[in-house]
Amino acid sequence: MPEREPKPWTRAEIAQLGEVPDSVLARRTGRTIKLVVAERRRRRIAMETGPRRWTAREIKMLGRYNDAELSRRLRRTYDDVRHQRLSLHIPSIRPLRIKRWTRAEERLLGEFPDKELARRLGRSVASVQAHRISVGLGKYHLKSRFWTEEEVKLLGTASDREIGARIGRLPATVAARRHVLGIRPAPFKARNAWTAEEDRLLGTAKDEEIARHLKRPLYGVRARRRALGIRSPAFKASFRRWTAAEDALLGTMRDEEVAARTGNPLSGVLQRRHAKRIPLAVRQRRLWTRDEDKLLGTAPDAEIARRLHRPIKSVQSRRSQRRIAPYGAPRPWTDEEDSLLGTMDDRKFARKFSRALSAVKKRRIQLGIPVFNSARHIWTPEDDKLLGTRPDDQVAAFIGTTTKAVGNRRRKFKVPACARQLDQARLARAVFVGRRKPGGHFGIYTPEEEKLMGTVPDEKLAEVLGRTRLAVQARRIQLKIPKFDARLHQWTPGEDALLGTMRDGELAARLGLSLNAVAHRRRRLGIPVYFAHRRPWTAEEDTLLGTATDTEIAARLGRHIATVCIRRQKLGIPNFYWQQRCGKQRDLSRKRKTPG
Repeated sequence: MPEREPKPWTRAEIAQLGEVPDSVLARRTGRTIKLVVAERRRRRIAMETGPRRWTAREIKMLGRYNDAELSRRLRRTYDDVRHQRLSLHIPSIRPLRIKRWTRAEERLLGEFPDKELARRLGRSVASVQAHRISVGLGKYHLKSRFWTEEEVKLLGTASDREIGARIGRLPATVAARRHVLGIRPAPFKARNAWTAEEDRLLGTAKDEEIARHLKRPLYGVRARRRALGIRSPAFKASFRRWTAAEDALLGTMRDEEVAARTGNPLSGVLQRRHAKRIPLAVRQRRLWTRDEDKLLGTAPDAEIARRLHRPIKSVQSRRSQRRIAPYGAPRPWTDEEDSLLGTMDDRKFARKFSRALSAVKKRRIQLGIPVFNSARHIWTPEDDKLLGTRPDDQVAAFIGTTTKAVGNRRRKFKVPACARQLDQARLARAVFVGRRKPGGHFGIYTPEEEKLMGTVPDEKLAEVLGRTRLAVQARRIQLKIPKFDARLHQWTPGEDALLGTMRDGELAARLGLSLNAVAHRRRRLGIPVYFAHRRPWTAEEDTLLGTATDTEIAARLGRHIATVCIRRQKLGIPNFYWQQRCGKQRDLSRKRKTPG
């Protein structure tokens, strides 16, 4: 059944995305929640969620880490973490140390730039700027100095930085004055620019000596010499230069012919033509002739490639294109060879008929012929006629195979066993039943046998009862009797009553058991762990909650501030500051309902 196409979204529906819960908008528009969520995510519209409540574990972490680290761990905003810590009056892990301003420092504000004053006083620039603004002082302004005619004449003769250093002005001030007067900047000259005297030295000696003399890097000297086209005296070329007549041949004929005429290697011709950016005006690849096509397949591809002076891949590609079998291709299989497959070993067959071993295996598998096995009996029609006429063991001895092979062959063709074989099987079963011990493998367990389950190991009990170990184990598991183990401790009701009344380590030492055994037994019975460090709350302590700040109550009772806060929130008692703000002081004489 074809799926229905979703109806398009209207502007009114799109305006409600993110403003209305997805479930409500899905019910209003008649769409599924999945479609509403997909459309909202496609338009990258976030869904605003309410604030997450603080848990007891998160409150305990306040004050132990800085607010930024705690906000990252709890995935809360920095302001949320800071507001919660301040509301609980928990001090920061690293209190802010404020360096107060002295009157002498305040007199310097506005007399110097904020950056210079911050460096003098050892404060930050932001701190100096904020305090200057708070006391109502303006920013420091440098007294302007008028430009002289001599200073104006220097503009544009050098870089702004050099002129500023000469006349004692900032480079930005020099550049601004130059722009006002419409003077172009001086041509850029790199600090390490090459001079005419240095260029004359290039090529007069080795690059290493010139680099040491000019105090320049070797690669810089070599790059400058090559850029100017100056030949190094230490270079000795083993090849001759290209002439104008040789360059004129490039592109007019194939590269092989140019290499034969000029005496240069083919790679040199190709590199020279690419360097000159000369396109090839003739066909680079030589076309195949009819005489060359007739040679394909008459010899190996390497030999044909050597005769025709062509690459081997070119010969192989041309032969495949013409659908010509390679030289020495395997001959077709005959009916005689197919009939002999599987009657002898593949290696022997390959040597006898001069074929590859892989080709023999591939042909045999392709025809579905099983591999030859000298120990396997080859069944003939005469052998199949003997099946069911005599017992399987006699037929196996007569044709020279195993009894199991005869039985499998008989069952394959659904041939029933002979009457003599059926009588022998009936007699054997009767003898076996007579020799079986009381109970036996299939016997019924007696109450006395079941009482012995779990008192001794299953192996010993199987020997006593005349049964197998697996039969005894299966019966014991069926009766839900634990396995016998001398090291296994049997728990008594009195020992179970001690679980949870003390620490697991103390109980393990008292009973002489391991800690894991006691903990496993306690968890199996569903008994909570005993915490010795937890002090229960009394009614007198509960009456003090809310009468003062949590910090003061924690100091009086000797408890952690987070524990006091959690207990007060659990009883629904507002904090002391909220009561003072709302003017709802509680009546301390009122009896509270303490938790049972």
